[in-house]
Amino acid sequence: MGVGMAVDAPGGPDGGKARRERLFGWLGWVGGTGGIAAALGADLSFRNRLLLFIGVLVAVPLVMTLGLTLRDRVPKRDLPRAFLRRLGRICALLLHQSARAIPAILATVLVWTAVHWSFVTNGASGKSCEPADVRVTVSPESLTALKAAAHRYVEDKSGDGCRKATITMTANSSISDLREGFANGWLEPGVEGDTSERVPMLGPRPDLWIPQTTLAAKDVIAHLDEAQGDGQGDGLREKALLDLDEKKTAGTSPMVVASLSDAYRGSGSTGPEGLQSVLNRLRQQGVLDPLARALPDTSESALAATPALYQALASGDGAAERFLNKDRLVPGDATALLCRFREQSSAPPGGIAVVVPENTLADYARNKELGTACPPLANAAAAKRLVPYYTEELPVLDHPIVQVRWPGEDSEKRRAAISEFRDWLASHPPTEEGFRDANGSAPTGPKTALGVLTDPTRNNAVPPRMPPHEGLKGAKGCVESLKAARACYEAARPNAVLTLAFDISGSMGQTAKPALPRAQDIAQRIVAAARTRDQIRWATFSSPAPVAFEQPVTIATGPKQQEQKNALQAGIRKITLRGGDRALADAVDSMRGTLRPGVQHLVVLTDGQTARTNAGARYSPGKLAERLRGDKAQSDLRVLVVSVGPDGCSAGPAKAIGDAVGEPCIDGSAGTAADAAGKIISSVIESTPS
Repeated sequence: MGVGMAVDAPGGPDGGKARRERLFGWLGWVGGTGGIAAALGADLSFRNRLLLFIGVLVAVPLVMTLGLTLRDRVPKRDLPRAFLRRLGRICALLLHQSARAIPAILATVLVWTAVHWSFVTNGASGKSCEPADVRVTVSPESLTALKAAAHRYVEDKSGDGCRKATITMTANSSISDLREGFANGWLEPGVEGDTSERVPMLGPRPDLWIPQTTLAAKDVIAHLDEAQGDGQGDGLREKALLDLDEKKTAGTSPMVVASLSDAYRGSGSTGPEGLQSVLNRLRQQGVLDPLARALPDTSESALAATPALYQALASGDGAAERFLNKDRLVPGDATALLCRFREQSSAPPGGIAVVVPENTLADYARNKELGTACPPLANAAAAKRLVPYYTEELPVLDHPIVQVRWPGEDSEKRRAAISEFRDWLASHPPTEEGFRDANGSAPTGPKTALGVLTDPTRNNAVPPRMPPHEGLKGAKGCVESLKAARACYEAARPNAVLTLAFDISGSMGQTAKPALPRAQDIAQRIVAAARTRDQIRWATFSSPAPVAFEQPVTIATGPKQQEQKNALQAGIRKITLRGGDRALADAVDSMRGTLRPGVQHLVVLTDGQTARTNAGARYSPGKLAERLRGDKAQSDLRVLVVSVGPDGCSAGPAKAIGDAVGEPCIDGSAGTAADAAGKIISSVIESTPS
């Protein structure tokens, strides 16, 4: 019997016709009902359900054709041709007998329409399904992974064309910012007037906060309890209520040391090792000069790692802190630290090791966006590989998911949407994006996000498990809480005397991206990072008015410290533009003559100006440098020129003065304001004697 004859019953034409009718009806009903059942049973979005439904309808005749072909025991060499011939006959039969499929087709369409009626009436007609907007604040270092997880959640929960929620994520890991934000209704502290006149401090008020450590969550909760207990607040600053459930975590990620050099190749060592041993091994390779981590004032993970680093460097906390700032251009978070390697891929900074979260290093290695200001490279192959080193003392970040409630915003619908996303994220940690699970176990396989960090020729490969520590590691008195770690860091920092000088000439507001707001943002972050006994004041300069100085403020301890910072920040926010360009060299020389003698830093925030507006300067950059060196009363003055203009430090008077005075111009226009503030603070720490 020929292959094509297998469709007909041996009983003749009438028997074959009856069999064809039964076959077609069976195909229609099984395909339709099977497709519906599969689509309904899957927890998928409408688009994916539709694709699954169509896939089942297509798969049924294919599977039947294959089954019938195999039943006839066709020789293997004839199997492809026999399959195609039978499939052609069945498809022709389906088309010829299409009238008999109408009941199955109609039933399928009716059931599909009934089940997905909300899509038909809402999604297809363009009406809004009014999804809940869940607002989440995370660290810049975990932003890429958590945004990807949120996107998956929205896809998974957008059944029938209606989204259950939209997820809005913002990034901030400055504990001081977060403490004041949660205590002040997420509004700018120190601003007078009613709530309508005040502006959001850090973006939308979060419904969920995902810090990098449980210690950070406990630190902020303790701060809120103290603020509520001592009568702080002005009636306008609604304090948040934070709900910490330590069992709900978005996943874990250990801090690692990373370097361009592989100090383990050919050795018999298998990690992780003691941190001091890792640093000694890197020092022998000549790649520990310097060792850099992000600024603890603006990076939670860097603060958590600081006690272990102090102990491992074993040179005294003050000396260790200066060594960690030896590079001077320490940014606000680890994404900006790694972005330097990406931006300088053709000639990356050699001789340097960095301390970063493992998941952020995986983002770098996979050429993903880093934080909010570091896009992927156009040529991913150009990126230089950084080798991770795992240690026993550096913290394992555990990313608790903290639910936030604000007065007047806690409706049942919002609470349900927020809780659902929180529970989903806790059960679906973003291991595909470089996180580990709650127990510290890494996803397996070379194609996983952490697989890119594994080199099969190395002994010290990615450990399969890095469980979270109980607390921090380091010297006693620095590890009991994040507050204790912060106290040790502040004690290790030398006291600083700062004058923040603002260029307020008209050019600071004339570009598409005005420079003055950027300068104010950077300055406010410097003020927020000030420690007890630091002295800060600000000044303004333009032409023809003389330089105007505010009274210096010595940062106190206790509740008064935040009041002082609020007042300084409020004054900085009120600075406005007036006058024309005043030559930078003249302005610096004028301020030099007004400053008191002693170790101090003059931070000049300017758009860089142009050679044209500096043509009439009394002093060239070279002559200014000579006057600074020749002034014995100001022999300890350090001048830091920070360019916030569109050209950065590429050219112009800002670069020329920086080069002349021996303190390279700092590009305040690149990256985030936190990065620029971090570079300034780092330079101040490194150049201030203890």
